[in-house]
Amino acid sequence: MTVAAALLLNAASAGSQTLTFPWTLNEVPKGEIVAAIDDGDVLVRVDDLERAGVGGERWERLLKLSRLRRSVARDGAAGMVSLKTLAPLVSFAVDEENVSLAVVFDAALLKPTVIGRRDSVPENLVEARDRAGFLNYSVSTPAFDDFSAFAEIGATLPKGLLYSTFSRAADGPVVRGMTNFTIDQRRLLRRWTMGDAVVATDALGGGGIVTGLTVARNFSLDPYFVRYPGMNLNGTALTPSTVDVYVNGVLVSQQQVPPGPFQLRDVPVSSGAGTTRVVVRDAFGREVVQTADYYYSTSVLAKGLSEYLYSAGALREDFGISSFGSGGPAGVAYHRYGLSDALTIGGRAEAADDLLSGGPALSFRTSFGDFGLLAAGSSADGLSGAAAQIAYRYSNRRFGFGVQARSQSRHYATLSLRPESDRALRDVQMFTSVANRMGSLSLQYAESRMRDLGDTRRASILTSIPLSRRFSLLASVGVVDETGERRGEYFVGTSINLGRGVTANVGATSSGSASNVSAAIHRSLPVGTGFGYRLDTQVGDDGTSASTAAVQYQTTHGRYELAGDPTQSDVKPTLTASGGIILAGGGLHFAQAVQEGFAVVEVPGVSGVRVYASNQLIGRTDDEGRLLIPNLLAYYGNAIRIEDEDIPMSYSVDQVEKTIAPPYRGGAIVVFPVAQHRSITGTVAVVSRGEEAVPALGTLTIQRDGRSWESPLGRGAEFYFENVPPGKYPAAIDYGGGTCGFELTIPEGGTVDVGKVRCIAD
Repeated sequence: MTVAAALLLNAASAGSQTLTFPWTLNEVPKGEIVAAIDDGDVLVRVDDLERAGVGGERWERLLKLSRLRRSVARDGAAGMVSLKTLAPLVSFAVDEENVSLAVVFDAALLKPTVIGRRDSVPENLVEARDRAGFLNYSVSTPAFDDFSAFAEIGATLPKGLLYSTFSRAADGPVVRGMTNFTIDQRRLLRRWTMGDAVVATDALGGGGIVTGLTVARNFSLDPYFVRYPGMNLNGTALTPSTVDVYVNGVLVSQQQVPPGPFQLRDVPVSSGAGTTRVVVRDAFGREVVQTADYYYSTSVLAKGLSEYLYSAGALREDFGISSFGSGGPAGVAYHRYGLSDALTIGGRAEAADDLLSGGPALSFRTSFGDFGLLAAGSSADGLSGAAAQIAYRYSNRRFGFGVQARSQSRHYATLSLRPESDRALRDVQMFTSVANRMGSLSLQYAESRMRDLGDTRRASILTSIPLSRRFSLLASVGVVDETGERRGEYFVGTSINLGRGVTANVGATSSGSASNVSAAIHRSLPVGTGFGYRLDTQVGDDGTSASTAAVQYQTTHGRYELAGDPTQSDVKPTLTASGGIILAGGGLHFAQAVQEGFAVVEVPGVSGVRVYASNQLIGRTDDEGRLLIPNLLAYYGNAIRIEDEDIPMSYSVDQVEKTIAPPYRGGAIVVFPVAQHRSITGTVAVVSRGEEAVPALGTLTIQRDGRSWESPLGRGAEFYFENVPPGKYPAAIDYGGGTCGFELTIPEGGTVDVGKVRCIAD
């Protein structure tokens, strides 16, 4: 018997005594706990249990019942609870040989573990907002006769993004496009736009460009945020367990959970109906399987969540033609609110010169599909109007069905629909689709009754059949009736994946009495530097033909394309060049056009270091140790890594990977600080009265600018310093023969041997 075991037996026989020893809770080691051994019972502190993961409403009720059954306020046991009185929901065992305590709680008494999409946010995420600017450009010229161009200019300032666009048609002047200053409030998911903003509301509303002040909820400001009612799954683990989640037979999540209840929030599922299967595998390999059906909807908002847009200013007219066209004052208001996870209400309002338009909106989710209802009224130019829309949609893995019907009166108006404009008085669209391993089949019907131009009806059947991994067949057949004239339509085609980014398509189309045959082959541009091309041709039944051929080349500095019709000698080929110029990190960088965000990686003074973004090689640092990464996801955690094998042995680097979230169309300066290893060696001698002595086993000290470095001297008076900058240093030798002062010069270099230096003693 060990001494510890003997102490434990003595404590048990002597009455209640307090010991500290290791313990486990439901097979999970929890360190040490203070416990009182009392006649076969064990008393432990309530606080220790709750810190270890015990808690919840059922625990509170059990704790009160335990205290009624047995007092726990004894000498030395204040704040403790008897484990024996918690039976049968709690069991325990004392290992007398190893002096340890094993406690097993019913899983319902443990605090729940909640794992959601927010838990996927990287812990080391750095939200960057460094000063930077960019210019995106695209220039096209047919045989250098004239040119058209488009440009975007943006500058990231401390408070927001200043942005503007300009364009030039081949035969026209330069015209200003969008100009605005944008402020993003990420925590509130809110974007303020001062200047030009594109505004749009619901299916019965209008839209346009308003120059003024616009504020809107923007969910893209947090890519980890889930706006729709989440798919949440609950379960219980008796021991440390692995939880596998399958959606429609596909593994979508695997999590490690501690003992106790758990909830998986916002499980990634596809829209529509489906089935989930949760497999809980405990520490002993035992499995518990739970299966449930679900219906996931993206038409409603999560409970308590709002979506909105408010804009006031002047309606922009002649966009793309005039730089400053104004159509008078205008205002737009749009708001939706999730009353519950199944019901979202909202509405919109639009106002301009002699225009008022608006109405309510309702969306709700059921287990058998989504419903949407819209209603609206308007008054414009002294004419009133009304509109309504109803929509329904259901889908699952193999079947889908939907219908949408809209009605507008003859003079219903919005910002983008004037009373005198033609419109569909009745508009109906329906579809149904089935899919399996053999392919998919879809039936579609659309009908529009126009106020002025007449009626249109279209019915069609579409199918897609994958014949192999690289070969698929597409076909459709339909009937169109336009203002009483009926004609048949069909299409049949194939798509062939030839590998290495090359795809070929062949098809035949007929509409009424006209038909044609087409063929195309194209190679997509690679992610990095490389070539791409496309060639397509079309031949009509009347013998006419048209072709387009293009060759593309992409570099880290931009894209270049030469395109034309090789069958038409009188058509001039067009050359297009596009790219971006970025000012960031104290330098000018030529790159591909900026899409969302970018970063400048700096490994100061070290060239040729490989840089990766999301484990994809971007390039190597230049002579100054810099590299531009042109396209990163805005506000998302982009993993940026450098290859430490490329760092010279004379350098050290503390960190080789960072997770960066750049702002929208803004930049980040990502610095990986490196320190050069400098070793300075040599020997010293003391010269006194013409004789040279070796100050063996002494000490050499150098100092400058308030800093000092010290090196012991070997038997041959050898010294060694690390990472001392080059320069001249006052030095002192302290040895058995006394002290001697002199000046030590340390040259440039990583590994330096200064040889023998001498100190002249007084």
